[in-house]
Amino acid sequence: MIWNYRITEFRLCVKGNSQVRSFPRAFMDLSTDEALKRAKLNLSDRDEKGITRKELKKTSDEGSLEWAYYLPDKKRLKNEKRIAECNSLAIPPAWNDVWICPDDRGHIQATGVDDKGRLQYRYHPEWIEIKAIMKFDGISGFAEILPGLRSQINKDLKLKEMTLEKVSALVVRLMDLYYIRVGSDEYAKSNDSYGLTTLKEGHFKRITGKKAEGKHDAIFSFTGKSGKDWNIIIEDDDLVQMILETKKLGDEDKDQDLFYYHNLETDNHNDLKADHINSYIRETTGKSFTAKDFRTWAASWKCGSRLASVASGISGKELDSWLEKLKEVEAIEKLISEDRKIPIDNETDRNKAMLA
Repeated sequence: MIWNYRITEFRLCVKGNSQVRSFPRAFMDLSTDEALKRAKLNLSDRDEKGITRKELKKTSDEGSLEWAYYLPDKKRLKNEKRIAECNSLAIPPAWNDVWICPDDRGHIQATGVDDKGRLQYRYHPEWIEIKAIMKFDGISGFAEILPGLRSQINKDLKLKEMTLEKVSALVVRLMDLYYIRVGSDEYAKSNDSYGLTTLKEGHFKRITGKKAEGKHDAIFSFTGKSGKDWNIIIEDDDLVQMILETKKLGDEDKDQDLFYYHNLETDNHNDLKADHINSYIRETTGKSFTAKDFRTWAASWKCGSRLASVASGISGKELDSWLEKLKEVEAIEKLISEDRKIPIDNETDRNKAMLA
């Protein structure tokens, strides 16, 4: 069959409370082996010779391309089903060194080098589907360990020295509050896209005086993944003060990394990395969660909250406040009755409101 990508249903189950301190439950195994087993796929080996492609001809004035595919033995692929599957991978014409897995059940179906020299992947649709399901399967476990993690963050933020533990706790707190990605050195260098651990001093601005909510505010202005511009105001005086303290550990330069920590063993000041954050989360929780789980959790929590609001038929000031925060407000306005209430007796309208 020709593969099609599809959205899968997920369920969110939140348990636990602020008194949680131990985590005896064994959570979902998010390893590659587990995903392969559940998807009934095979592990792809990129060292194995694969299928290659060659531009065949242009099929129309729009410049769309057709490709000829060649098996590892150099013979041209003639199986129509497999050709259709290769075409459905939608490998960009600009990719070089394209490798297509000879196994149609391989978890990686194709790789190639883009115009920026980066290795890119095309995964089997069933791999994408099962990984998405597993990601949300694990989020209920993340909800259970989150109170304990937050409790430890509170303790570490009270440390006197700007140690690795304290600065890691600071960054995780910012992730928890503002849903910012952790950042990647590779993406910062190649794409000029940033996350918390790759922010530069030039991305930070302190606000004082009448313009500040309290003693002082902080503004993060940077370009994130996929070219999205971020402008975040931090009004918590204590968090702003800690950001200033970690900033002082580095050199005063707009291109200097913002988050530094004091290594007590060597007495050096080192810049914080994404690996430090993931290690902090794992060591604190005793589980294999990472920084990425915070964004999955935030999306799930927001979705659940909005679904609950729609299902309960919000109205009045609560409805007006909700509309101010949402995109596609016009679509929701069309569903609101004359008494300023989202209808709850119509499943179709409820779904439309949620999607808007």
